[in-house]
Amino acid sequence: MLRIHFTMADLARTRVAEMSDPLWETVLSLRLMQQRNTILLFDCWQRRTRSKLAAPTTPPGVKTLLKTLVPASGHLLSFLSPAEAPRSWDDGIERVLTTSRRQLGTELGLLAESQPLPTWAQDLADGDTGILTQVADALRVYHEVALVPAWSQLLALAAIERGVLGRAMLLKGVDGLFASLGPAMRWNPPILEVDSHTDRDLHLDGRGLVLVPTVFYRGKPVLSEVPDAPPTLAYAMQQDLKRYAMSAPPQAKRSLAALLGPTRAAVLANVSTGATTSELARRANTSVASASRHASVLREAGLISTRRIAEAVQHTLTDQGATLLAETAETDRRRQGEAES
Repeated sequence: MLRIHFTMADLARTRVAEMSDPLWETVLSLRLMQQRNTILLFDCWQRRTRSKLAAPTTPPGVKTLLKTLVPASGHLLSFLSPAEAPRSWDDGIERVLTTSRRQLGTELGLLAESQPLPTWAQDLADGDTGILTQVADALRVYHEVALVPAWSQLLALAAIERGVLGRAMLLKGVDGLFASLGPAMRWNPPILEVDSHTDRDLHLDGRGLVLVPTVFYRGKPVLSEVPDAPPTLAYAMQQDLKRYAMSAPPQAKRSLAALLGPTRAAVLANVSTGATTSELARRANTSVASASRHASVLREAGLISTRRIAEAVQHTLTDQGATLLAETAETDRRRQGEAES
């Protein structure tokens, strides 16, 4: 059991993250893809993703690379799931590409203890940058196929989770907050008892704690620590996920297009994983100037937010935008079900 010791300062600095980072959710979903007996929630998503990965347009070797590095169980490579959450998907991929030879050797050595590894994996362990680039490219392909179509729903789920926890905190204080995190955690003031594979005590010493809700991870909570930052505790989201599918059906996209217009709807849908204006233009098949205009309208409507990072601007969904995408998909599913019944 993990015992997390809080002071009054720690309680004041404890918060709920927007969501776990895209790289981690991608890796966790890869692990889930290797598992046969998953809950019904992921069944449709798994079948759809497997079908897309089997398409002739998927580059050869993607599945082989990723299935080897992210098996159904056992050691999870830390260079694919860093303790310090990347700021964006591109930042996460950049960290993968800059993994040191020493870390590659150590991590793949641990993986080799639980499964035989192919020759290329040994080359990767020796620091082969060409293979490391192939791994990063495979992650990009898989992310586009498996998570990009579902990201707006994942953000909406995280927004709902934060809302539930916020209401629990408002009505019942810290007791209510921690009681809402699921059966794997128990609040015994001033200690949060957490089901864990290790037995240890963690004293926060004024750093606070960041709670990170995850969709694709369904195991015991995972603690991550990095220097000069509050520890993070990732846990399985407690909402009724069966209400949501893991990607929007075509009907939802048509309904959104009827509401906003086809190009603006495409821009909003493609903001779901975060994108620059140029990336939005490419994904929505429009010009950069057009994408910029549509992004401005969506930002003024409170559906997206924009911030400058170096020389580019990064667009992300707001809670309101994520909820609109999710509710549009849910309404169309309900209508389709009524039409078929």
